[in-house]
Amino acid sequence: MSQYKRQHYVPVFLLKNFSCNAKTNLINIFNIKSNRFIEGKSSIKKQCYEDYLYGKDGNLEFALSKCEEKWSQILESIQDRESVPLYLKKNPEIFIHIIMFILIQDLRNLSSIDHIRKVIQTYTHSSTRIKYDSNLVLSLIEKDAAVKLNMSEINDKSFWLSDLHVKLIKNETLIPFFIGDNPIVFYNKLFENNDSSNVNHLGDACYGLIIFAPISPKYVLCLYDNNVYKIGKKDNSLIIVDKDEETRELNKLQILNASQNIYYSFRCCEDYRELLKKQALARKPQHYVEQRQVSNQSAIMFGRVNFNTSLNLSFIKFRKHINKNLFIRPNLLRFFSSEMLEALHNYLSQCK
Repeated sequence: MSQYKRQHYVPVFLLKNFSCNAKTNLINIFNIKSNRFIEGKSSIKKQCYEDYLYGKDGNLEFALSKCEEKWSQILESIQDRESVPLYLKKNPEIFIHIIMFILIQDLRNLSSIDHIRKVIQTYTHSSTRIKYDSNLVLSLIEKDAAVKLNMSEINDKSFWLSDLHVKLIKNETLIPFFIGDNPIVFYNKLFENNDSSNVNHLGDACYGLIIFAPISPKYVLCLYDNNVYKIGKKDNSLIIVDKDEETRELNKLQILNASQNIYYSFRCCEDYRELLKKQALARKPQHYVEQRQVSNQSAIMFGRVNFNTSLNLSFIKFRKHINKNLFIRPNLLRFFSSEMLEALHNYLSQCK
């Protein structure tokens, strides 16, 4: 049995970046359900965890702790240098660590875990042709099994994100960035308010995908489809945000994507508290799982829900020639290169 009963789905090292100050292990919280602000009282170690989330044998918990040690070093270095590799070939090793940090953080989050459990449950209950062993189904729906099922997709998913470009957003306003308990935000500005209810444009390989990942009150990682967007200057990986409204826009994504809590490092003024409460009311389910009729056959459809928030960020611009008929990013296959394979092999070897 693992000695680590308290197993975090948002790593402690990441939450510490958002602590009240560098000398304490306390963090400020906005609890969405209760509309309460709890400032200067909450221990970081008691946030974003469940008992034995990754199982009682401790194997996955140990592997994740090794990954987190490396991620902590890399994210600290990125902030110190204020630079990231713009794309895979610039620095395959660092690039794949960024991809893995984002993927694993997303896959082990409670929202993703609950989603895969609902998918399994819906599929087994709707099947009329196959009889499933009820004990097997129940074991797969247990959270630790669902986490491991999610994690089994890492190799494939790392490929699907391999063609994205990366930028580092630097906050130079007086309003720090937030982090939520579900911090990795998948967003598609191109297909906001899309009329097609049968198409999910937030898959890892989808045309127009953008991913935001806050790493401190001052920095957010941004991965994006370079076929669709021009983000910042062409050969500069750093983007400066110096307008309060743009910081609020990025923080709004954390609120919309959160399950229960938002974490932050400063004391909120009353006006901003009221704005956060208002934004929290606009939250919708992050995933959908439903049966639909497709070509006269019943099908299980599932995926993420896009935010129709009309995100207003001056540094994101559309390219001139965009093809909205595309579903998959057209240049994905050529990025499945020897550099990617080698970087992925090295990464997985280090995490064994």
